[in-house]
Amino acid sequence: MKKIVSAAIALFLLYPSAATAATKPPIRPDSDPVKLELINQMNKPGVPGLDYWLKVAICESGLPGKPFPRWDDGGRYAGGLGIMTSGKYGDPTMGTWERWGGEEFASRPDKATPAEQLVVANRIAVLGWKQPNGKIKEPVGFKGWGCIRNTIGLPKGKKRG
Repeated sequence: MKKIVSAAIALFLLYPSAATAATKPPIRPDSDPVKLELINQMNKPGVPGLDYWLKVAICESGLPGKPFPRWDDGGRYAGGLGIMTSGKYGDPTMGTWERWGGEEFASRPDKATPAEQLVVANRIAVLGWKQPNGKIKEPVGFKGWGCIRNTIGLPKGKKRG
C-alpha cells in the first residue's frame, strides 16, 4: 500500500493537474532541475518522504480527509504547505519563502509547483540553503508548521522541531 501511495504522489508531482498529464509527455527528472533537486533531497538523511509532506499539505490547506491538498492556496501563508511569504529577498520584512530561496522558482508559494514548494520546505526544515551572497541559511526544523506541531507530529526519527 505504501508503494502505491508513494507512486501516486510522485505522479502528482510530475503532473500537478489532469490537464497537464493529458497534454504533456512525461518529465524526465534529469531534464528538470527542480525535480532533480527534489530527488537528491529525498536521498539525504533526515529529509521526510513525500507521503509525510502530503499529509502536512492536506492539513495546512485545510482539507483533512481529502486525498490532495490545494497547492495554489493564496494568502500570507501560501501554497499547499502554508509557507509564509512577504516582501522580496533582502527586504527586512521578507518571509520564510523568500529567506530559503523560494523566489528562485516563483514570486510566491501559491505560484510555485508542488515540487518547488517541497524543495523549499526541505531547505527550511532540514537542509538549509546557500544564499546569493554565499552565506548559508541554516535549517530551522519543523516547528514553523502549525499542523506539524498540533496535528501530524514530527517525521519518524526526528526528536525535535
